[in-house]
Amino acid sequence: MGFTLAKQGLAIVHGRHVWSSVFADATMDALTETAGTWLKGPADVVLWQMQRIVWGTWDGSAFHFAADDVATENILELRIFHRTGELHLRREDDLFLGRYVQDIEEGGDGEAGDYIDSFSRLWGKKTDAADGYVLLQDADRKLAMRVPYPGDATKADWYGLTTRNYIAFDETTGLAGYSDERFVAIEPAQEVK
Repeated sequence: MGFTLAKQGLAIVHGRHVWSSVFADATMDALTETAGTWLKGPADVVLWQMQRIVWGTWDGSAFHFAADDVATENILELRIFHRTGELHLRREDDLFLGRYVQDIEEGGDGEAGDYIDSFSRLWGKKTDAADGYVLLQDADRKLAMRVPYPGDATKADWYGLTTRNYIAFDETTGLAGYSDERFVAIEPAQEVK
């Protein structure tokens, strides 16, 4: 997907999905247990704290963040995602509330629905790559972020985020719009050979 997706026009895709409501206590132990319930294998993680955004990975049983000092009490929102599903939680006082959405293979159980995938470049050019992460820096704005990328990071200088936008119809007005979105993957934002 990725860069190839960005070069083509947006297209409606028919699929099947399962949504589940999720909640967890606002502790790292509870977040780890909840993530383990919904995501059995590797995934990427992004969390918004009061003072910054931190990227990381989930290995199926534990979080690994690009920053060493992730304090649970500062987490406002997080997304744990891979190509077929995402756990999205937001803080509400002493709880994290949200949902897990899973895309289902053709012919499987789940709610039929349409979606549109899109791709947006992340700001910053790669200046370093190590330990499954690339460091993206925007020198003009003096901003940097370390994002997970398990592929061959020597082949691209720019990276982006593929998102999936689910379409819903309002029966009263007959209008369509996005009812939910999820992160899918971090991918090169340029032609890679």
